[in-house]
Amino acid sequence: GGGVIILRAIFFAAGSEARAELCRKDSLTAFVVVGGCQYSVKVCYDCAPYAPMASFRIYEFYQTDTSCVPTIGENEVVSALSDEIASNLDYYFAGVLNCNLAYPPCGSGNFSEWLVFEARCWMKWNYNGTIVYAPSCDGGDVNCMSLYYYCFDGSNVQKSTAWNSLSGDPDRCPLSVHQIPDPPLGETSDCFYLDTDCD
Repeated sequence: GGGVIILRAIFFAAGSEARAELCRKDSLTAFVVVGGCQYSVKVCYDCAPYAPMASFRIYEFYQTDTSCVPTIGENEVVSALSDEIASNLDYYFAGVLNCNLAYPPCGSGNFSEWLVFEARCWMKWNYNGTIVYAPSCDGGDVNCMSLYYYCFDGSNVQKSTAWNSLSGDPDRCPLSVHQIPDPPLGETSDCFYLDTDCD
């Protein structure tokens, strides 16, 4: 009944706060277009002096216009969102203090480094008819970590991947997002996986 919905909403809100706590310092909300549709994306990030290396992770997202039909599969969205943000740090982190957006010249042997974390295990929450995706607390330790190098070639910022690594047990969330229906109003779904740059 209504009590269950309220309790689940409190649980999800508390989970959202717990995910925010994963950030040592700050978070931001970005509006990102991938697959032809816009998403509201909550991003937590760490930049100097709070972290030895700048990093970010997505800890919540939803499609802002549910009538838009994406040109990419549901399983590809989180990876596409991470890639879009990582490829356009100047735009998404404009005005953020302490984040190193000064890129050394390409060919100098120096790079600006960013570490990107992508959760593999997710759940859905039906918040007033909007399907919100959030990392699942049951599989919170399953992450793809990617280290990106950035330099400036005189015209554009160039991004290259130094390495990708999957941590945790990927079998913690064995079901595909396609096996998990959207939950009823106010409720959360079972855990499922979304592809990352490590898949």
